[in-house]
Parts: sequence; structure tokens; C-alpha cells
Amino acid sequence: MLHADYLIVGAGLAGSALAFLLQKSGANVLLTELKDAERKDKLCAGIMLLSGIHHFQRIYGRESLEQLNLFPLHILTRLFFGEEYSRPLEISTVERKKLDDFCLKQYLDLQGRLADRLRLIRIGAKGRIAEFRDMRENRTVQVSYGALIGADGALSAVRRLMTGRRQHTVTALQGTVDFLRSDFVTASHPLDIGYCWYVPRREDATVGCGFSALTVPESMKRLRAFCEGLRLDMPPLRGAPLPAGDDVLLQCGPDILLIGDAAGLCDAITGGGIHYALESALAVADQLLKGIPYGESMAASLEELSRSAHMAPNYNFMLSLKMAHDISSGAKENARQEEDMLIWVDRADRETGSGPKLRTHEIGQLHRAFSVFILDPQQKRILLQKRAAGKYHSGGLWSNACCSHPRVGETTEEAVLKRLAVELGFTPDAEEKRSLTRCGSFIYHADFGPLSEHEVDHVYTCFTDPDTFRMDAFSPEEIEALRWMDVSDMERHLAEHPEEFSAWFAPAWKLARAALSPAGE
Repeated sequence: MLHADYLIVGAGLAGSALAFLLQKSGANVLLTELKDAERKDKLCAGIMLLSGIHHFQRIYGRESLEQLNLFPLHILTRLFFGEEYSRPLEISTVERKKLDDFCLKQYLDLQGRLADRLRLIRIGAKGRIAEFRDMRENRTVQVSYGALIGADGALSAVRRLMTGRRQHTVTALQGTVDFLRSDFVTASHPLDIGYCWYVPRREDATVGCGFSALTVPESMKRLRAFCEGLRLDMPPLRGAPLPAGDDVLLQCGPDILLIGDAAGLCDAITGGGIHYALESALAVADQLLKGIPYGESMAASLEELSRSAHMAPNYNFMLSLKMAHDISSGAKENARQEEDMLIWVDRADRETGSGPKLRTHEIGQLHRAFSVFILDPQQKRILLQKRAAGKYHSGGLWSNACCSHPRVGETTEEAVLKRLAVELGFTPDAEEKRSLTRCGSFIYHADFGPLSEHEVDHVYTCFTDPDTFRMDAFSPEEIEALRWMDVSDMERHLAEHPEEFSAWFAPAWKLARAALSPAGE
């Protein structure tokens, strides 16, 4: 078993900065990361406010700022209802991966310990022990700790394991375009609670959007219109969940803290994400190194940081977001509770009752589920999805095109069609609907930390044309990436690297494969 006085989950900007501060003091630190630390690239426009620059200099020294090669901006242009105005705003931009790589290197240069490709699956209820899944060697790793800090983003596994819920998020979309102009442009849409942006960097620029009240396809329509207004072609987009800024939680246990996006710290309109990542790292390091006890005294000492997050320069934006959430929270909660009621069944798939999604997986209750495989009409290529890293299990693994559970009062085929739209933005036409075929079912049981999947899984296949299938309409909250792959190449890779696929993929594909012709011959 490994040990660390301070176990930090998430090697992004917030986690690396805190790890550096603690390691510099002589503490025993272990920094873990879900993804490949060298290749990780966070979706971010790279805006650094003066406050963020000040925090960076406090942590790494004034001379270190020169290594970032910041691009200074002095004019902010905002478009409200078609009217344009400008005002001075002292900000700079930086390539986010360059910033994150710099901060991680500073920690490693102090002989800091880093373990990447580790998935957090359990936090001990009685002892200070965290359990990870080593995704390279497919084995379990346990770490004992004195304090655990979650710095693992908006869909934080630390937050979810401790509270049983996720924070509220906004899906942001972003792409890279040619350098067009040297000012920062945003177009706000108050009724949709969100905005689009153009942010120049030294050699290129980013465009993107974030809307709390729109689906991904609807958000893309707003962004496309914004690009057309700036005479820019719509670029290929990446998506990621960002904190909505209305659910700040700095402490979720007596010895467990959250920082950065994991804490819900957000300053969306003015681009204060870097500012809050660094400020929260500084605040937590200050409290930990002063030896202030955990519990209420810690929470009280960090209260100001939480309060400042709600009083950020974009306070009106976050207030509007919170009001919209509060006004509809009753109806949304009722709908969510009804939507999340899963169908309990016996081994013959006969209904025996129902229960909430989280409770169903906590007790390992057998329930109804489905898995969908999308193939081209010649059955030579298969659509694979890489599950989003923040999924409550199997995040970052390759799997079939879509899988989920029918809810109470819903047929399995109705659930399949609904989920294809939610996850993939795919609404089958008449011919594609006719191709949707149930191939059979199997019983699947696997444990994922404190949760257990125990399902009667109904397997479906659906045919579509890969050349017309939209690869940019998927939900970033559900999916990290999509790819078409030759069936033969997929089967070879599955045989050689089964740890890179979800646990249910192989048995589900075996059932689908047998039902296909001529592929199943």
C-alpha cells in the first residue's frame, strides 16, 4: 500500500499548483491523474486576469512568468442584442496546455511523485484509504493518506463518491481558428443563460460557447451564427463540462477538500477559471501548512473564498443561472426522480419493482438495461464511443455506441431512441429505424468501487452511413470521443487490450456478432 500525507486527485492546474506548494514545504505528497499526464489537454480559452497572473507569481516567482509567453489584450468587445461596445480590460491569454505542463514540471522538478492513468473508485468510509484502478496494469492500488484533495474537475470523482451527486455543470464547446483580430469578443444571450466567445492568442484564436439552457446541437447553432458574424468558418469542436458556479463546495469530509473546478469555483464570462484554480490552491495550501484542524474551523477559514466565487465580476450571470435553476428546481427534481427510476427484474427479465438509479447500483439490484451497436450497412465498420472521464464508472474506456437503462413506463426501444439522441445527437431516419434490431440479452454483473452493475442487458444493432453520420453532435458529459473502426481491427484490439474496453462490451458484441450476417457466419 502506498502512503501520502497529502493525496491529490487530479494533475491539472489546481492540483499541480497545490502539489508544488506542499512539496516545496517538505510534505509527503502523491499526485494522481486519470488520464495520461503528458497528453492531457484541458479545454480552456486560456484567459489570465491580472489576479490570476498575481497568483501565478506568488506561487512560482516573477521570473517564471516570462516562460509562459503571455499575449496581452487590452480591449474587450461585447455584443449584446446586436449592439457593440468596448471597455478596457487588462487580461492576457496563454496556451492552456503550456501553462498546465509548466506547473506540473515545477512539481516534478522537486522530486514530486506522480501516478497517472489511475481511476479513483473508492474512498474508505472508516479509514483514510483511497482505492484506485491502475488502467495500465489493470490492477487495484490502495493509498493511505492524511488528507485527500479533489482537484479532478467539474465531474469530480472525489465529490461524487463523498456526496453521492454531481455538481451542476454547463457544457462548453470550443475550437481553434485563425487569428482574426486582437480583441476579446463575446456575444451574450441572457434568455438562454450563456454566451459565445472569440479569444485571440499569440498565433491563433479560440471560439467557443457555453449555455446552461440549451442542448449541444442548439448551442452549436448559436456558435455557428456567432462565427458567421465574425466571418469565420466553424471549426472542429471539443466539448467539456464546466462548473455552473452555483454549487461551491470546498469541503466534503473531515479530511477531504476540493479545489478548482471540483469545488465548483467558476467565473465564466470574464474567464476566471485560471484565477480560481490558483487561488483555491493557494488558500488550501495556506490552511494545511498552518496546521489548522479539519472540520468546521477549516470550512470557516475558507468561507471567504467561497463567498468571493459568488461575488465574481460575472455575478449577474451566475445569479441569473442560479435563479433559473431555483425557479425550475421543483419541476426538474420531480422529473429527474421519475426519469431515474430503473426497472427491477428477475433473471427471466420479468419486472419485480423499481428503484432510484443510485440506490439500484449501490445494492447491486438486477435491473433492465440495453446496449446499442451502430455499424455501417456492409457491417465492416463499427462506431465506438470513449466514455467521458467523469462517468460514475468505466470513464475513459472504449465501448459500444450507446448504452443506458429504460425508465419506469418506458419500453426498451423507446429508451434506445431517446438515448441515441441524448448521447450521440443521432435521430435515426425511417430506414435507420427499420434497421434497429434486438439481438438478444445477457446477464452482466461487475463491481465498480462502491457501486455494482447487475443487469439484464438487451443488445441492439442499428445501421447508418458513416459518411453522413455527425461526429460532432455528441454530449461531452457522456462521451469523450467517437471513432469508426474496422470490425476486424476492433476485434484484434479487443483481444490484445481488453482493459481499454468497458466490462460489458465483449459479451454484448459477441451476442451482436452472432446475430449479424454475413459478419456472424
